Amino acid sequence: LYAKLENNYSFLCDKSDAFVLLSNNFKKDFNALFKSNPIPLNVYAINNPIVYEKSDIVISNKKKQLLYVGRLECGMKRLDKLVANWAAIASSNPEWTLHLVGGGPDELQLKKQVKENKIPRVFFEGIQNPTSFYKDASIFCFSSASSEGWGMVLVEAQVHGCVPIGFESYAAITDIIQDKENGVLVPAFDDEKYREQLQKLMQEENFRLNLANKAMETVQQFDVDKIGLQWEHLFDKLSCNKIQ
Repeated sequence: LYAKLENNYSFLCDKSDAFVLLSNNFKKDFNALFKSNPIPLNVYAINNPIVYEKSDIVISNKKKQLLYVGRLECGMKRLDKLVANWAAIASSNPEWTLHLVGGGPDELQLKKQVKENKIPRVFFEGIQNPTSFYKDASIFCFSSASSEGWGMVLVEAQVHGCVPIGFESYAAITDIIQDKENGVLVPAFDDEKYREQLQKLMQEENFRLNLANKAMETVQQFDVDKIGLQWEHLFDKLSCNKIQ
């Protein structure tokens, strides 16, 4: 498999002016593929941009809601684990609710899990625009496995002051979440730690509000104009190289 990947990416890099990754943190794994060939020099990293405008959310008006937005899947997204984690702490946090926005192949399985285990206050919201949910929710629950690339839902949540908690399961997540500064990171896949940190977020309001305000500030590094400039600089560099 690694030999095939090396051949594939060697070909792509050789035929490209620039090969762009979503994060500098992916370079280590990318470079590790090139065991028999020299590591390409034309590999760059540019993050995905924010597609939402800066929010005017009043953090103190947030509701006691946990939110998930995305595909309803138990494999890569690990939604069954998220629901199970919520089930374990729901009775200790009776004022809180869990909202799942989206659809997917395991929706019926998840609804069955909720029903059979009598898990309280889980709401399947279906496929719809998630903006109003980002605005209402206080905490964004991210449970994905290691095959994520970026995680746009994390920055979308931060734009709206919805504090993300996620497993440190893939390299780029640390570009978005700085633990205990603008969100919470949990070692992959420590479900006990996840529940512990989720409860801390729910029960310690000042801690949560501080993270929310910081998230709305730091997420501006992914503003589309700033990311656009990085692309322009790359194109300018490639144009200069062509001329030379």
